[in-house]
Amino acid sequence: MKTVLILGAAGRDFHNFNVFFRQNLDYQVVAFTATQIPDIAGRRYPAVLAGRLYPEGIPIFEEKDLESLIEDYSVDVVVFSYSDISHQNLMHLASRAGAAGADFWLLGPEHSQIASRVPVISVCAVRTGCGKSPVSRLVAAELRKHGRKPVVIRHPMPYGDLAVQAVQRFATLEDLDLQQCTIEEREEYEPHICEGTVVYAGVDYEKILHQAEKEADVILWDGGNNDTPFYKSDLEIVVVDPHRPGHELSYYPGEVNLRRADVLVINKVDTAQQHDIETVRQNIRLNNPRASVCEMACRVAVKDPELVRGKRVLVVEDGPTLTHGEMPYGAGVVAARQCGAAELVDPRPYAVGSIRGTYERYHRRHAHRSGAHHQSRAPQPAGHVRGRRTHQTQFVRLPGQFCARTRARSRRSLSMKGKDFLSINDFSPSEILYLLILARQVKTHPTTYRDSLKRETLAMIFEKPSLRTRVTFDVGIQQLGGFSIYLSPAEINLGKRESVYDVAKNLERMVQGIMIRTFAHEIVEQVAQYASIPVINGLTDYSHPCQAMADYLTMWEAKGSLEKLKVAFVGDGNNVAHSLMFAGAQLGAHVWVATPPGYEPKADALQWACRRARETGGSCTVTNDAVEAVAEADVVYTDVWASMGCESEAEKRSKIFRPFQVNAELFSKAKPDAIFLHCLPAHRGDEVTNDVIDSPRSLVFQQAENRLHAQKAILLELMKGEFVRLPSLVELQETLHV
Repeated sequence: MKTVLILGAAGRDFHNFNVFFRQNLDYQVVAFTATQIPDIAGRRYPAVLAGRLYPEGIPIFEEKDLESLIEDYSVDVVVFSYSDISHQNLMHLASRAGAAGADFWLLGPEHSQIASRVPVISVCAVRTGCGKSPVSRLVAAELRKHGRKPVVIRHPMPYGDLAVQAVQRFATLEDLDLQQCTIEEREEYEPHICEGTVVYAGVDYEKILHQAEKEADVILWDGGNNDTPFYKSDLEIVVVDPHRPGHELSYYPGEVNLRRADVLVINKVDTAQQHDIETVRQNIRLNNPRASVCEMACRVAVKDPELVRGKRVLVVEDGPTLTHGEMPYGAGVVAARQCGAAELVDPRPYAVGSIRGTYERYHRRHAHRSGAHHQSRAPQPAGHVRGRRTHQTQFVRLPGQFCARTRARSRRSLSMKGKDFLSINDFSPSEILYLLILARQVKTHPTTYRDSLKRETLAMIFEKPSLRTRVTFDVGIQQLGGFSIYLSPAEINLGKRESVYDVAKNLERMVQGIMIRTFAHEIVEQVAQYASIPVINGLTDYSHPCQAMADYLTMWEAKGSLEKLKVAFVGDGNNVAHSLMFAGAQLGAHVWVATPPGYEPKADALQWACRRARETGGSCTVTNDAVEAVAEADVVYTDVWASMGCESEAEKRSKIFRPFQVNAELFSKAKPDAIFLHCLPAHRGDEVTNDVIDSPRSLVFQQAENRLHAQKAILLELMKGEFVRLPSLVELQETLHV
């Protein structure tokens, strides 16, 4: 007899045990492990479900204890039994098991599927968050339309008493209350119930099938995550997501689904990049050429949009989609955006318990653009969502000549595609925070985004020389799979050799984005006005937004938080000071700017920053006293005293700004753990001394590197984005018939 440890997540693991191991005298299952779902470890799989060979039930432990469990229980075989895991992480688990002395097994469908007496149609996916559930509802509606009675059997979500939940039947909304369903269960069951479809779920899927067969013409298996069906299917439908091209071949068991499918549905083609859709098509052609392929558009409809329009909205998203599904947002954010929500509320300061833990674990994926996406697995008071579904997803075919790029969208939208990045005060606090989160993710996981802008071209117009702007934009677009074209002053000579209008109209037909580094801010605004493609401000005399994004990314990395941070800028009240104030006001920081009299930031910039800071809990203060500004500062920042275009004033400014030099004495007024920043190039001995800029507390080169990551995030958002408007002529009667 072999001893077995089953790795699971309170779903597939219990099913594999019930079907293959429960009555099998060749194996003894000594324990389960749990991951992905909170509050499962520490419980026991109950004896009433485990059967006569397990009179005390089976304990459930944390997956992190794998090696010690193998040793303590003398485990012979580790059986992997959950879903939506990358091939790489799956093999890490296999390696851990092998290194600890155990075999590592994957049970195939033939050993875990149950045969039904009535026809079975299964709807599964290659990843969680592909839009599988709406496809299931569409199939159920088509079956009813053809006179068949479908009964849905849903992939398990056993978050309560396992013995009580062995077989669950939901025919009315009251049944959801009676069985104390969680939000996650309700969001899956409610739409089916409201359409008149009975839903089964639970733990023992053989008993569930026997009950469902009594009232069904067709069993509709509604899968979970990217798991394979629990039942032998007469028709296997699998949903693929072109927003994550390549994932259909790199996650288990989603690739199994892809290769087995009879019908493959490429969903969300209205909002995906054409080259990403083509990648998915090619992977299907190479790996399952026999499957029928359907392409579908996914629309989110809201019952009463006026309840959302202009409001600050708290979005509750699907937990698995945004956690191990790795999506930065879900249908709730799409709905809020479409309905004109003024802003998505950031719930993280108020998160407690397991929700707080989920944010901490998955912080790299939680783009605030997606609003409040808490993990909704914990039981909620009955009635919170009963009969209150506010949005539904509908599927439509796209007309043949659908244009995938649109520029008409609100400045308050959380989708930035088609926007311009001219100044940080053009955006909401949520959008700026989202860009920083995305920048950190891009920095941490660069290969994830290496083809995101494949074949996209960025025109780089330079009327001012640059090291960091030139290199970071050039390298950044290439690391995202695109190309850049450098256009020097001699080649462009904006407004002289050729009008700004003509340059913009030419470039919009040849490239997908424009970065411009120039003198007058009005030039950048004109290019943005005339061009129908995104325009990025690489620097003007008024604003340096890309630099500020890199600055605050560096502060975030060093300090762990930006709210209430005291940032002291000492020097000229120039473009860098403006953008530093704008970003600090957006992020709730306390920004101090110390300049000589007459060199303060522009009045309109200060007024805007103060106004926004009052909304975010920050502040903005301008003073002529450098010591006052630096006192107890978390960050001390300076820039050259004579910016480009002011070189003729260099000697004069050198005398005026001398008391504002950041030297060891001034820097000592800041907090003991304060950091020093400089946007570079630095004039050593003028605005900063060597003992400060070369000290261990100086992060100027990390700050310079972060230009690359911050700008990659900006390029991703403006040139890729996620949301595209469907043409109004697309009607629901064009839904795909399976």
